[in-house]
Amino acid sequence: MRVLIILVALVVLAQSKCPFNNGQKIGGKIHCPHNLKEEIAREVTAQGCTCKTDCGASIHDGYNCDWCYTQDGCGMRGLTGSYDYCVWPSVAAYENLTWDQKQSGLWTQVTADETSADIANPLTMLVESIQDTFHVNADVMPKGRKKVIHGVGAVCKFNMEISKNSPYTGVFAAGTTAHGLIRMGSALSVDKESGVVPGVGIKFLRTGVQSGNYVALYTLGALPDNNYNFFEKTISNHIPGSPQGAKEKVLITKFQQSSNCVTMVGLSDICKYGTDGKSVASPKFPFQVTMDSKQIQFPSTPVMQDQLQTQLAAIPSGTPLYEVGYYNSPKDFKNGAKPVVLGTMVTDGPCVNSKFGDESLFFRHQPMEEDFALEPTWPAYLDPNDDCASKTPPSGTPPKQCAGSKFEEVMKLIPAVW
Repeated sequence: MRVLIILVALVVLAQSKCPFNNGQKIGGKIHCPHNLKEEIAREVTAQGCTCKTDCGASIHDGYNCDWCYTQDGCGMRGLTGSYDYCVWPSVAAYENLTWDQKQSGLWTQVTADETSADIANPLTMLVESIQDTFHVNADVMPKGRKKVIHGVGAVCKFNMEISKNSPYTGVFAAGTTAHGLIRMGSALSVDKESGVVPGVGIKFLRTGVQSGNYVALYTLGALPDNNYNFFEKTISNHIPGSPQGAKEKVLITKFQQSSNCVTMVGLSDICKYGTDGKSVASPKFPFQVTMDSKQIQFPSTPVMQDQLQTQLAAIPSGTPLYEVGYYNSPKDFKNGAKPVVLGTMVTDGPCVNSKFGDESLFFRHQPMEEDFALEPTWPAYLDPNDDCASKTPPSGTPPKQCAGSKFEEVMKLIPAVW
């Protein structure tokens, strides 16, 4: 915790012009969280208040929750004025579209500018709310946020034929075809001494409902032996617990604001709805998926960030990117069984570098607690430290969310807005 506090303090001091380091430049001016708003779209608050400042996190709760000062005394009272917590409800006009309309619209934005964004200081994450990463259901980043981990990547459309033997529902239902976007990039900036940290975000677009998302890594650290082959290792939505490096421990500490099993992200939401948007009464979903590249490999020699981006963007249409396997339960994984094949992701068009992909395309990290709540026998097979990098035993109960702003409850109360 002392390391986290010191790093946050250094970031704040270094970014004195914009202490939260996620302001937007509008009309030549930098707008920081809690600065007065100027011609900026209004956010929604938990109690339906109107923000008079931008939303942002602050040090009083360890940069955990986004909030804004409100108009007319609405919300809660503080020493410096009335305030409330910010939420981002679904956009009905967008979510009601078909899956292919959504994908087409996103792809138009992805390909509008095929340059990469500037790489943000990764420590910026420490002064942003991590709650949004886990609890906002959207395809576009909440306004004002910076993508500081996996800040630069390449985006591809893909199709995946789901195995006829799949035991799952929703997007992973047997014999169906899943469609989506994959964004591939290193978790941290790449140079010839840094190594590469392969990671991907997966988005399955669905008709009439929010997309299903997951993210996958090999570990939080760079590939061993100074290997720069992005596709060398099998990646997964679960990574090993017990991080050893100082950077990894800082990241774990930040993510623990929103989950007690931060080394895993859930998959149940993907199996609650099919691509056609039809809901499933009793979703069946895997404990873990693996992603293994069988046909594409990069050289292992060191590269710079722009060279990695060139490699990723050169992947052609029709390329089998990853064979996706699954473990049905933690017991199967612990027993050393091999993953069962679910399908193969194949690119559906060219892969591209994308400024929109770097700055705006959003991939929700589903808290593993949501899976545990539906499969309550799973946590008994897991060790808090070794599997979840936590001292708290895994369960279906996540850490307390923002006071006065329990996201799922709020989403039911606030009407969707454009």
